[in-house]
Amino acid sequence: MLIANQKSICLVGYAQSTLTQEAQYFISQEHSGSVFVLEPEQFINLDNKQQYQYGVAFTLDQQLRKRIINMVDGENLDCIRYVHDTVVCYTPDVAAVIGRGSLYLRLVHCYLVVKLEITVLWKHIV
Repeated sequence: MLIANQKSICLVGYAQSTLTQEAQYFISQEHSGSVFVLEPEQFINLDNKQQYQYGVAFTLDQQLRKRIINMVDGENLDCIRYVHDTVVCYTPDVAAVIGRGSLYLRLVHCYLVVKLEITVLWKHIV
């Protein structure tokens, strides 16, 4: 399931990363527009960030990841939510569990017990 608007989707990550490649592949199956990858440094230096909607598709450098997420939030940029068909979510309100810019690509169980940060959830699917 992809929750997105009609803008092109920019995945902030690394083209050689399996996580980024999987995200690009699966999201491309559901989005009629373009889906492309920018490395974090390219995103930081991008002049017009309002032209795209974003997903953060890397996890190894947590400080850089948090910096990117803070930039996206601080500039109130459009974000996607993507949940693969194999994800089991035990709440009818998926948006309450899955935050802006979140990508769930592999089997993971989502509960509406407490609000979990994206970085905590990524540990379950990596």
